[in-house]
Amino acid sequence: MKSNFVLLLLSVVLLLSSCVSGRRYKAVENSLLTAETNLLTSRQSLLDLQKDTTRLGELSRTLKAEVKSLEEYNAYSQSQLYKQMNDKSSNLDETTKRLNEIERELKATKAKLATASASNNKNSSQLTKVEAYINAQNKLIRALRNSSGMAVAGFEGQEVEYIAKDGKVRIVIPENVLFNSSSTSLTSGGERALMSIANVINQNRDFKVYIETHSDDSKSRNNWDFTSKRAINIAKYLVKGGVFPNQVVPSARAEFEPVAMNDTPQNKAKNRRVELVLSPSFQNMYDLLKMY
Repeated sequence: MKSNFVLLLLSVVLLLSSCVSGRRYKAVENSLLTAETNLLTSRQSLLDLQKDTTRLGELSRTLKAEVKSLEEYNAYSQSQLYKQMNDKSSNLDETTKRLNEIERELKATKAKLATASASNNKNSSQLTKVEAYINAQNKLIRALRNSSGMAVAGFEGQEVEYIAKDGKVRIVIPENVLFNSSSTSLTSGGERALMSIANVINQNRDFKVYIETHSDDSKSRNNWDFTSKRAINIAKYLVKGGVFPNQVVPSARAEFEPVAMNDTPQNKAKNRRVELVLSPSFQNMYDLLKMY
């Protein structure tokens, strides 16, 4: 293509050379050179444009790939975001549900606390009463021991025993101090002894007097009937001495609680005895405990 173009130019030059002057020829020659230069420049520009087009095509493909990747990433990100939002919404619902449960539990706990507080105040008040009763009973027990000591003071030399145990006082009196052998009637000395005991009991009306009468294993009498009569006679005389009837509790034990073997007269005599058990009355305490 380039050769044909040159030949054409030469033909034109020859033709012109025959027709125009040398000056005109020179001008035409310059124009041809300029045209050829411009042609070469245009071809170079065309090559550059082709290169740029190729580069732009590659860049376009690269950008399209990046756009596609970004679109895919955007779609994935959106799906993950929606999933996270749904999860958070579900967690929020669960948290809200749990908070509501906690509020209900808190209200129930507050109600229980209020009830417990009221109960505690009540228990505290009752505890104060219990402590007051205990202090009063302790005071009563001390008074009982002092009074019992006074009661047995007049029995010196008569083998009367005084036993203080478990908040009670037990006065063990041999048969011969109060009765003649095999008799259920009090002797005059026995009446005087019981009167001194009655005077001590009368100083404190909160005492209970349990009268326990015992015998040996004699088969010549009905020991239940025998000890019952003795207990009743002692109770009657204490009431005669001013002791309230509701303070006295007679109790026959017959031969069933011996303190010695019934194998000798001396041991049989030990078993024929009277035991006066002086005890504080805990009725007030029992009434209070029923409240719980």
